[in-house]
Amino acid sequence: EGDIFVNNNLILKKEVKIKKGTTFYLSEDASIIFKNKVLAEGTSDNPIIFKRNDKYKKWGTIAIHGAKTKGSLFKNIVIDGGSGDTVDGINYFSSLSVHSTQNINFKNILVKNNSNYDDMVHIVYSSNINFDQLNLMNAHKDAIDIDISENIYFKNSKIFNSGNDGLDLMDSSAIIDKTFITKTGDKGISVGEGSKLNLSNSTIENSNYGVASKDGSKVNIYNTLLKDNNIQLSTYQKNWRYGDSGFIEIKNSKISSKKENLLIGDNNGNIKILSTNIDGQLRKEGNVFILQ
Repeated sequence: EGDIFVNNNLILKKEVKIKKGTTFYLSEDASIIFKNKVLAEGTSDNPIIFKRNDKYKKWGTIAIHGAKTKGSLFKNIVIDGGSGDTVDGINYFSSLSVHSTQNINFKNILVKNNSNYDDMVHIVYSSNINFDQLNLMNAHKDAIDIDISENIYFKNSKIFNSGNDGLDLMDSSAIIDKTFITKTGDKGISVGEGSKLNLSNSTIENSNYGVASKDGSKVNIYNTLLKDNNIQLSTYQKNWRYGDSGFIEIKNSKISSKKENLLIGDNNGNIKILSTNIDGQLRKEGNVFILQ
């Protein structure tokens, strides 16, 4: 508890409890690696904060790594100004890293202003990771990157102003519910390398792509608004090793654009649109099927 100054990498191998109002001041390139169970319970009035010790110098990563971290809880947390790090030969490509673990719960998490590395939040080799009220602002590139993981769940979350993708999946499965994604530099959601995504009750707007599915990935979209994205939906093949394109089915949703609603399905994949309102001019290319 209290103010904690982290000048060098801090690797915690025992169980840790972090009390409300605790603030970690991280020096340049310093990281914190949790290797055992963590109970970090801030409150909305007194969150737990990880921030720069020097406002002009980036710090490394907050990582939850390994089987012993199973069952950890992070509640009412602010992570500001991180980047990534390599610690003991392990690469952490984000300011918040969830690595080789399961059954971790995050509630009311704000991550903002990362730099240098590809991701703001990275989940890899993990399962049953739950985020409720995850708020991501000003990601340097991807806001969330999920690799080789399963049963990753996001709800009541917001992603603002990502340099690249809002969320990127590779060989993973995820559920996204009641989530708002806006102003991503590339794709609101990119689903690739045989991944599976269920997206519901959400909005993706003002991005280059709304949702893209590729390389044998399957996306189901329900009760969701795609608004003013340059390309609303797209399927394509990028990696020949997966031998297929992407598949998207959207149902009971709305697609809207002031310019035109561009839907692109290639010859090996398809986009199916069922009981969905299309507001504005429609332009479709390739395998796009509208079944109203």
